[in-house]
Amino acid sequence: MVAFTKLCERKHAITAADMLNDRVLSFFEEPEVSRLRMLSDRDSESCGSREAHKYELYLDLEDIEHTRAKAKSPPQTNVICERFHQMVKSKFHASAFRRQIYRPIDEVQADLDEWMREYNVRRTRAGKYCYGKTPMHTIVDSMHVALDKEMDRVMPTSGPLAACRCRLSVRPNRSEDI
Repeated sequence: MVAFTKLCERKHAITAADMLNDRVLSFFEEPEVSRLRMLSDRDSESCGSREAHKYELYLDLEDIEHTRAKAKSPPQTNVICERFHQMVKSKFHASAFRRQIYRPIDEVQADLDEWMREYNVRRTRAGKYCYGKTPMHTIVDSMHVALDKEMDRVMPTSGPLAACRCRLSVRPNRSEDI
């Protein structure tokens, strides 16, 4: 799992939308993988009426479906995020605030960004789907899966359009076949 962090002074819908825009969506713009769905808790900063809630409005603007964790869902639904929060608290915050007194939030954010580079790019994982690679290496290696799923959504693999997709994948550069 590639993780993203941004420190905020308050927990509001607008800060959640800002984090999504600034860190998450900008990461996925380069490989041009569409963001189809966002899973979130049922907290006040990410849930509200579609017409008035700033986070919901932003998701609508970006054409992202919003899925909320079920109210009495099993712990496995959010266990990855909870473990990540515990790791940031124990590995970054506990040591960072013992070593230095931070004045503006930007100083903490700079150190957190460096810690996140270590977490995402340099530190290998043995967890599910990582197989001893870094999270960034894992996501780059699996980017073709996301692109295939996008192609399946646009052009299904079964039915009348499947034959057309087959021709496109065999000869993608010949426009007269399309």
